[in-house]
Amino acid sequence: MLLSRDIPEIAEPDLVAAFSELIHCDMRLIKETFTSSKHSQHPMQMHRPFLNHHSYIGLLLLFLSMAFVSPIPALSQTIHPTANEDVALAMQPYLESYQLAGVVAIIADRNGKLRYKNEIGFANVEDRIPISDENVFWIASMTKMFAGASILMLVDEGKLSLDDPATKYIPQLRNWMVVEERDAEHVLLRPPVRPVTIRHLLSHTSGLSGQSELQLVTGNDTSSLKARSISSVTGPLQWHPGDKYQYGNQGMNIAARIVEVVSKITYDEFLQRRIFEPLGMNETTFWPTEARKRPNNC
Repeated sequence: MLLSRDIPEIAEPDLVAAFSELIHCDMRLIKETFTSSKHSQHPMQMHRPFLNHHSYIGLLLLFLSMAFVSPIPALSQTIHPTANEDVALAMQPYLESYQLAGVVAIIADRNGKLRYKNEIGFANVEDRIPISDENVFWIASMTKMFAGASILMLVDEGKLSLDDPATKYIPQLRNWMVVEERDAEHVLLRPPVRPVTIRHLLSHTSGLSGQSELQLVTGNDTSSLKARSISSVTGPLQWHPGDKYQYGNQGMNIAARIVEVVSKITYDEFLQRRIFEPLGMNETTFWPTEARKRPNNC
C-alpha cells in the first residue's frame, strides 16, 4: 500500500506546503474525472483487486516520501504529536463538503523518518468509526505501478521486450482498427499504421479509450483479465499507436494479461510471489481475509 514519490530535498515547512499542494491537485483531478463521466462508475477503473474499503469510505491515501518506508505502528485516535495542523486544514474542506469521508496522510523523509501523520475523518461514516492506518484501503490506480513493475521484471529476465507488439502474446488483438474519421453520420475505420506495443500500453499511448465495451456493460472487476484484454479488440483505437497520450485502464489490463501469458501463472499469484512476499508486503492482497477486513468494521 505504499506510494513513493520522488521530490527534491526541501525544508520541513516546504514539505508540508508541497503536500498540501499535492492534495489540492489530486482532489481537483478526482473531481474533474468524476464530473466528466457519463457513467456512475469511475471512468478509469482497471483491474484493482488490492482492496478493500468499507463502502462508505472516501479515501485519499498519500505517501509523500523519497523511498518506501517501513511499516509505521498504528497511532491512537487522539491527536498525535506528529499530526500537522496545516495538513489538517488543507483536508478539512474536502471532509466538510463530503468529497472525502476519511484521510490518512503521511509525510516521511528519504531516510524513512516519519515527519507528520494525520488521521482525519471516518472509516465508517454511519457508525462514526474513526479512520486509522489499521484500516484496509482500496488503492485503486496505484495498482498500475505493479503492472509496470511486473512487465519490467520480465524484460530484465529477457522474457519479453517493451517494443514487442501486444499481438505477440494476445493474437486476438490483431484485428484492432483505428478511427480515421467520425461524425454524426459515420465512422471510418482503418488498420493502425504501426502495431500497439507493450511500451504503448504502459505509457497510455496505445490509442485505447479508458474502458473496454465489456467493462462498460459488466462493470470493472467482474470479468477475468483474459476476457477484458480480448474484449479491447472491439475498441476501436481512437488514434494510431504512439500518436497521443490518454490515461486509461485498458492498456494496463492488457499488460497484466501479458504478465499472465509469459509467466504462466495468474497476475495476482505473480505479484504475490515476485513482489509482495519478497518485500514483506503482508498487508497488501487481492483477497483480504475476514479477519483482515475487521478493522474496517465491514
